[in-house]
Amino acid sequence: MPQLYSAILHTSTPIYSIHTDSIQKSIYTRRLEGEIWIDSSYNIISVDSNKSLPLDIYKYFPKNAGIPIQNSYIFADGIFIVKKIDNSLSFQLRALHISQYGNPNDEDYIAKCPQPQSSTLNIIGVVGKTFDVHSDIKDYNPRSFELNTSIFDTRESPALYTVMCFIPQDTRFQNTPLPTSRAPVSIFGIIIGIHTPSNNIALLLSDIVFLSARNAIDFCDTTTDEGLQDPESSSPKRKWDKWRKNTGVEQKSKRVKVSSVNIPSSSPMSSIIVSSEQTNSTLVGEKNTSTMSNISVP
Repeated sequence: MPQLYSAILHTSTPIYSIHTDSIQKSIYTRRLEGEIWIDSSYNIISVDSNKSLPLDIYKYFPKNAGIPIQNSYIFADGIFIVKKIDNSLSFQLRALHISQYGNPNDEDYIAKCPQPQSSTLNIIGVVGKTFDVHSDIKDYNPRSFELNTSIFDTRESPALYTVMCFIPQDTRFQNTPLPTSRAPVSIFGIIIGIHTPSNNIALLLSDIVFLSARNAIDFCDTTTDEGLQDPESSSPKRKWDKWRKNTGVEQKSKRVKVSSVNIPSSSPMSSIIVSSEQTNSTLVGEKNTSTMSNISVP
């Protein structure tokens, strides 16, 4: 079982229809049909950005309370899940928050609604294949990499999918290195369509964060063969012991023993011999005590 990551989608969409998906006591699971609007101004040769993507939004509502009205305009954010069914993609949003814009009963409601905005995605995952390009065609096919992620899904756990990430060719990202394969990263970007060669959703990066100094981990390296994480192998103490064994470094004692101190004969004290002993305390437990012996004064 792969490690679970996160993918949060921020979007705005009109609501085309509303369905009751399931009922548990007084809580209704509503499925709202919307869309992911695509800005076609980004001209990337391998990305199809000519149409919007259908989006199913799932949200828990109390009976007849807080449900958006059909044909209204909403803002929503939540957990983003992509599923492949018969070579076609299904996009789902497990909404954490939904807000309806204005009053849909107004006569000029559509005119008052804001212009469609590109949906943004904040996602954490592990880098798969990377693709560098020749400088002659970088404006049409910029550097890119696959990002594999695994999201918790109450219906099918986990939901695994891949996002194709494109690094803009501008001054901001000109010195940003292409992440290496198996590197854990967190990215934020704009959904720009479907990457046609892989049939994965395409993302144009606005920000990237490298999450590991090692810059490389396995997609399933925190799990055992049975699919469960081994707490013993991942504990800090076990990791420290393993590091010491591999490097040959032994833990050094902080206790310092002073056997004798030589003082010049001109000093009032001719010699002091100090010995450090470890004694067991009957009241508090073990503690270190220092005793002074053989003190001679002229």
